[in-house]
Amino acid sequence: MSFDPARRDALALLGAGILGTLLPTRARAGAGEIGHLAPPAGPMRLDYRVRKSLTADAAIATERNFEIRFVPLTQGFRVEGRQISSAIDGPPELAPLAEVWRKTTLPGLFPFAIDASGLVVAGSGSASAPEPELGNAIDIALAMLRDGGSSEAQIADTRAFGQWLQRVADELGSDLPRDLFAPPATPQQSSRTIALPGGTTGTIEISFQGTLSPVTGLMREARREIVTRVEDTAQSTVEAWSLALSQP
Repeated sequence: MSFDPARRDALALLGAGILGTLLPTRARAGAGEIGHLAPPAGPMRLDYRVRKSLTADAAIATERNFEIRFVPLTQGFRVEGRQISSAIDGPPELAPLAEVWRKTTLPGLFPFAIDASGLVVAGSGSASAPEPELGNAIDIALAMLRDGGSSEAQIADTRAFGQWLQRVADELGSDLPRDLFAPPATPQQSSRTIALPGGTTGTIEISFQGTLSPVTGLMREARREIVTRVEDTAQSTVEAWSLALSQP
């Protein structure tokens, strides 16, 4: 599952913590008028799926499912919700970390507010909390690998995977795309070249688009793809959201 450690570290550094600075929201991009919002009074189901390439022949896929409600405010809505299920699929050697991730919840995600145009109101959500169980699981898994005589490459891959899982939890809990519930039909694309330690450079490319429900005026589906490149090595992360009436 491993590849060149220098490139692995560079790819990890390239993808960390800069997504929000690259992709403009729909409002800033001037993508046109956003229709009237009419969410139902009852619950809806929000699904969030992520697929990340680890190497050329390995990937990790995660899913979290939420039941949410839109509570009217003077301007916009408060989004309340709870996690109802989660799943994860990846290489078998990462199973201990995957199981801990599957059992964790994201207490910092709800509630948050959206304005009358459907944009997530910055700073309206709860403060995200660290996931101590996941951090402990990473330490335990690394210790087990060392005691079992695993290679340094496998240990490094496991550490990188654990750090990615923590970042996914942190970003979902505190950094939803502002235009998640009002995505643009035409893909928004952005890229940047980043200087990395050691004199190398890398690029990060992001695209985001989605469809609106003609009934609610809210997102029906949205998709964001992030591709990071260092020399001839690339990793991709695809995030997908869907919103629908909750089934009884």
